[in-house]
Amino acid sequence: MTYASTCVAHLSFALAQTTDSRVEIVMPAELYIKKPVQSVGQATLGLERHYSVGEIAERWGLSEKTIRRMFEDEEGVLQWGSPETRRKRGYITLRIPESVMLRVHRNRTQRAS
Repeated sequence: MTYASTCVAHLSFALAQTTDSRVEIVMPAELYIKKPVQSVGQATLGLERHYSVGEIAERWGLSEKTIRRMFEDEEGVLQWGSPETRRKRGYITLRIPESVMLRVHRNRTQRAS
């Protein structure tokens, strides 16, 4: 066994010498197969239309305060800003994906029925 093959043995691939004295790297299939980083649902969530609180409030005929309360704890809603401190008011911006908006609307209309 050569020095190079012992160094790379712990990395899950090996060097193999061919008959014409070339050296090839032999790797198991799981090393070069692309694995998804996130689920398909999460990947498409970033590509869909996102609405502001004001846009949804106008469409639904509700106040922005009501929309904020409805969506602040929903999964999938983007939130950023600065939290409230003793001396300064907090500002939180919400962007609501279309699928989350439709889910909340569907759940709220089913409860009313």
